[in-house]
Amino acid sequence: MTERFSMPGLKPGVWTVDVAQDEDLEAALGRAGRLGANVQGIAYTTAGARALQSVSGQSLCDTGDNKVPLDTVYELRLWAVTRRDGEDDGVLARELRWLNGSGSAEVAVLRADGVRDGTASAEGCWYRPNAYLQHDDSKKDPSKMPKMTSIEVFAEAEYGNTVFVDELMTGKWN
Repeated sequence: MTERFSMPGLKPGVWTVDVAQDEDLEAALGRAGRLGANVQGIAYTTAGARALQSVSGQSLCDTGDNKVPLDTVYELRLWAVTRRDGEDDGVLARELRWLNGSGSAEVAVLRADGVRDGTASAEGCWYRPNAYLQHDDSKKDPSKMPKMTSIEVFAEAEYGNTVFVDELMTGKWN
């Protein structure tokens, strides 16, 4: 029997982007507190990618409880671990991204009814939840592997086409 897989339908939402051009890593880390208490992420370093389990002040800690030397980081993605429904404040996903030499951007996706008056640069979008397997050599059965959740973002293009524009992570490293 062939297993059927169907993607969830798109839902209406809004997304915002707050760009800080030329911001350095330390300044970007200063904004990480806006993501909330439960922050995960990934740091791309000169020694390879490192999965992050926490941010504290000006330090990054990987999933092995090791500090990541900031002078090796050239790209950073930090996200708030959120519930899919955005029940408490309408926020479905929030990410802080930093790229050496380019600055940072804070991106958020909210339910369409989660927008507050005065939300700057809010644009209409469509979204849907997604998930990826977190590969673990000790688990050979994919159905037992943990998943990293995310929110895919789509926008309406010219002539009413809907196109994929971004994806924000929302899950926790296991």
